[in-house]
Amino acid sequence: PYFDEIEILDLFGGSGNLGIEAISNGAKYCYFNDEQLGAKLPKESRQLLPIIKNMSTQGLLRQNVCLAIAGGEPTLFDDIPETLEYLNENYKYARFNLQSNSTLTKKVEKLIKPLQNFKAGYKNLYTSIDAGTRETYRRIRGKDLFNDLVKNLLNYAKTGTFTSMQLKYILLNEEGMYNLDMKDLWGYARLVAKISYFNPNKTDIIIDRNLYERGIRFSQDMLEAAVILAYVAKKFNLGICYSACGFIEQEDIELIEKLASSYPKKKKNYKELSAYLAFNLYIKQYQILDIFKKISKIIK
Repeated sequence: PYFDEIEILDLFGGSGNLGIEAISNGAKYCYFNDEQLGAKLPKESRQLLPIIKNMSTQGLLRQNVCLAIAGGEPTLFDDIPETLEYLNENYKYARFNLQSNSTLTKKVEKLIKPLQNFKAGYKNLYTSIDAGTRETYRRIRGKDLFNDLVKNLLNYAKTGTFTSMQLKYILLNEEGMYNLDMKDLWGYARLVAKISYFNPNKTDIIIDRNLYERGIRFSQDMLEAAVILAYVAKKFNLGICYSACGFIEQEDIELIEKLASSYPKKKKNYKELSAYLAFNLYIKQYQILDIFKKISKIIK
């Protein structure tokens, strides 16, 4: 047997080894349950390269192998740079998929150069943002790391580190975990717009919803929020994906797409209209900068 993809799930907890209390809410978008969250691997187990070398020695890896690391917060593994270098040197079409919360600034800074040097193939970042304001992010995640997240995502974008950046928004409508108001939705939209402007490569929006509601039909407030996010994706020609975990019914996706195509014509109230106009005013600066970029290229 050969492995086209190696998926390694660590046990560092849903928000980056921040402790049980900080990540207990992370179960809604983490591989592990509440009891497993916060478990820590011993230092000797925080190594990827020995695993990859062992599989390579046994002849189990194809040339186009994809290493996917998630969890938990996988940037807490100690030897990601060395592992990337090994794959780069030994596998011509190796690929890399990082599912990270992107909040650990020192880890992000340490990864950028090795990822830029990883020329073998596809490099993807998958980050769940789930808020458009600092306050909501802190409430959902239990830690005040929203500014760190924004800084690190922009750092990835400006350096063109990944061939694709997938920025997920999990729609949450529970008490204490609510992120469907205008401030958060359009705050996320502004962030994605800014990242996509600086990112020379592919930027995608991924729409998901509370996994605890699997099997329950899409609620009205989630539908309205998803329409706004789909509209933003179309506005910027971004890729858009609907999580297979949260969207079981194809008719839900079709409805979102239909409403998003006519969204500018059907804003419901003053608050939504104001948020829509403010967003479009915000993105004008990037549209103007794009014009200047094109003019400067012509002059050169």
